[in-house]
Amino acid sequence: MKDERRESKTRRVMGLLGLALAVVLAAAMSSWAKPKPAPTPTVTDDNIIFACVNKTNGNMRYVSDPSECRRPEYSIEWNIVGPTGASGPSGPSGETGAAGPTGETGATGATGETGAAGPTGETGATGATGASGALGAK
Repeated sequence: MKDERRESKTRRVMGLLGLALAVVLAAAMSSWAKPKPAPTPTVTDDNIIFACVNKTNGNMRYVSDPSECRRPEYSIEWNIVGPTGASGPSGPSGETGAAGPTGETGATGATGETGAAGPTGETGATGATGASGALGAK
């Protein structure tokens, strides 16, 4: 009878362990099977994006470092900001705009220095003889 109890107890323990293992496996499988959202691109200080491409199906996933690529994948990388391009040609000149309003009158400037004397003018024409004057006292 003791052997039967021991055997019954062993069966219960084994059954509980099996049930616990089944629950743990089911939880692990359900979390593993859920689709994971695509991570946002990872940017390094060098402004480079890294990704891994699956060789068999072409699927791409973003990673922080190329070393994160798995066995059937190869790494690719590209810049977020490329080099500065050459300057383009100058555009045509625009049309002349309308004249603006007249500005306010400015302040009076300082008086300038006196200029040099000009050259002597030509002698003028002789004038008409004047009237005789009154005779003086004797």
